[in-house]
Amino acid sequence: MAERLPPLSPRLAACAALVEPGARLIDVGTDHAYLPVHLLLAGRVAAPVWATDVNEGPLDRARRTALRAGLAEKMLFARTDGLAGLDPASADTVVIAGMGGETIAAILSAAAPGWRKGHRFILQPMTKAPELLRALTPLGLALTEDRLVREGETVYRVLAAGEGTMPALSPLELELGPSRPEDPVYAEALKRLVRRLEKARQGLSGSKNADPGRLAETEALLREAGKQWTMDNG
Repeated sequence: MAERLPPLSPRLAACAALVEPGARLIDVGTDHAYLPVHLLLAGRVAAPVWATDVNEGPLDRARRTALRAGLAEKMLFARTDGLAGLDPASADTVVIAGMGGETIAAILSAAAPGWRKGHRFILQPMTKAPELLRALTPLGLALTEDRLVREGETVYRVLAAGEGTMPALSPLELELGPSRPEDPVYAEALKRLVRRLEKARQGLSGSKNADPGRLAETEALLREAGKQWTMDNG
């Protein structure tokens, strides 16, 4: 008898919400495989679903999750780095969640060109989202969704991207995505960003060895964030 699994965390639930019905899915860096298993149980994705990881330990946990849910025959597992060695025809949707933005960018950059033709990517960077966004343009990818989700005391970006032309983004959009004054999570994230930038500016201004370019970038972003805060709360 299949066991009941714990609910998805807010950030994984946000990723799941961006998976289109009937998708053929690969979950890269799957760890416990909670995301693909929940999507299979909900009938949201087609079997088989691929779950991959670069280490054997997470794959063992993923296999155990699939067994507990009674889905072992509906999942395939591969130990690989990112999408290396996988056939682009095996899926139309790729989830890469729970990694740093620079790591996700490296996975996308290293993937065979066929992966960037007609596939949907759902990306959840834990850090350095701007670096990930800057990497999309040279890969011929563009954002289609950009959401914020609060989990515990942290606000995360949850992104969807596909083949296309990436529009130019302002420094603030790189940090937080499009302005959403009606969204309390955006307001919280903007407030936190302003505080972080003020602290960074203070530190840079008081340092004799501070990089003038970094200080100028920090001040410019702080002005943009402050202007947005005033507009949203004016």
